Amino acid sequence: MLLVLGLATPLLADSVELEIGMGTSYYSPGLSRILIEDRAFEENLTPLSYSLPGNPETTTNAAPSGFGQLDLYSNDFLLSIFFRGHYPTTKASYQRPTLNSIALGNYDFEISDQIFGVGFNHIFYAMNDRLRIIPSYGFMGYSQYMKMHGTVISISNSTTPATIGLSQEKAGNARSSASSMFLGLGVEYDWSETIRLKGQIRYMPPSHGSYDITSDFYSLQIAPTGGGTTLTTLGLQFQEGGARHAVLTTDFKVQYAMNDYVQLNMGLSYERIASYYKPKPTIGYYSTYLQDGSGTSRGGFIDNDLEIFSDPAIYRPLGRNMSTLYFSVTFRTGRDNI
Repeated sequence: MLLVLGLATPLLADSVELEIGMGTSYYSPGLSRILIEDRAFEENLTPLSYSLPGNPETTTNAAPSGFGQLDLYSNDFLLSIFFRGHYPTTKASYQRPTLNSIALGNYDFEISDQIFGVGFNHIFYAMNDRLRIIPSYGFMGYSQYMKMHGTVISISNSTTPATIGLSQEKAGNARSSASSMFLGLGVEYDWSETIRLKGQIRYMPPSHGSYDITSDFYSLQIAPTGGGTTLTTLGLQFQEGGARHAVLTTDFKVQYAMNDYVQLNMGLSYERIASYYKPKPTIGYYSTYLQDGSGTSRGGFIDNDLEIFSDPAIYRPLGRNMSTLYFSVTFRTGRDNI
């Protein structure tokens, strides 16, 4: 950290500030909520069939958050490099009934929800330099990365004999991202010689991106009344589509200067993220192993899963509101005392 401050001062700026913080956030699920709703409603075209609404439920506990911002000052110009990450775990479940079957699904998600960007700021002074108005613009990116693991237990009498099934789905690289220009506005006010109030708002308009999920699939179906017949299915599933994200972030903090080089901060941030996903057909490649009284037979098939009626209702515009309470420390060099 001292190396960053020491190099940045002579090479890039007249003065430097580095803020590092951690906090606890209320996190609202995004892509994970959409995915579990998709799996809770099943639609087939060959033959044409639908499940009943699957009663999906997604829950998230308080999530740890971390962030950092590097500010490089040069006269009335400020270059900011910033990062924010939420790291929640989410549990989801559903019950998917049909006329002759029922499926119970439980999924776990590990999520990394991130914002990163570079901002260009111009500083305007008022009230004998105690008040500073700081409009900004720059580049911002938003991304979600997920690890997903799901287990589904099913009972069906749609076939003869009836079957009991266990299936698992696992994905380690699910992601969604978008990036664009943003506009921002900051305000700083020196309350006293040691206390500063600071606010910041940034807005990235709806920006086009993408999402994709690659998952491993395993299924075992047993027919207890069919002489112990078992069907094992192994596969690889590819799901992708377009994404559009709009991001609004606001931040307010109180800064206390311990000395000329270190500040302690306490703040509250709020985020509004509006997302829309447009799916493409899910493609799966599967191998099957059927074992019955006559022996074992192998096969394979390719599935192109297109849900033209249910997907438009599931992959709808989704707005999320999140807030974070945090504490941080700012290391400074070369800037006037507050």
